[in-house]
Amino acid sequence: VSELKILNLNSNGITYIDPGLNNLEELDLSNNSLQNFEYGVLEDLYFLKVLWLRENPWRCDYNIHYLFYWLKHHYNVHYNGLECKMPEEYKGWSVGKYVRSYYEECPKDKLPIYPETFDLDKDDEEWDRHKEKSVQTVKKHSVIVTVLG
Repeated sequence: VSELKILNLNSNGITYIDPGLNNLEELDLSNNSLQNFEYGVLEDLYFLKVLWLRENPWRCDYNIHYLFYWLKHHYNVHYNGLECKMPEEYKGWSVGKYVRSYYEECPKDKLPIYPETFDLDKDDEEWDRHKEKSVQTVKKHSVIVTVLG
């Protein structure tokens, strides 16, 4: 198993993934029953290049954030199919849109911290405008730090 490079687990009714397949380059988890990944389950996949995620009932709640952030920080991993299936109010949303909306409800004085941590969907012009407004807000405030030695 340690030399395994490609693993196709498509259509197996999988609901949970254990860590430990370190050398995988391609992992197909399509058409299973995955709702999210436990924190840390992807950490040892150093060589992963392709991750198939389509046709899973992804639950868009706080638990989906780990998967989204892991994928954004591992930009060399190509993936597809990360769309909210539940709860009903987020059904059909991309997980990225859901994560951004999660922070849009934060107090406005804390909001400028978050937009820089997300990659934007190419068709998401509203988020572009929101990001520009947040950056302008950050520029209005300044802090002077004096170091005494």
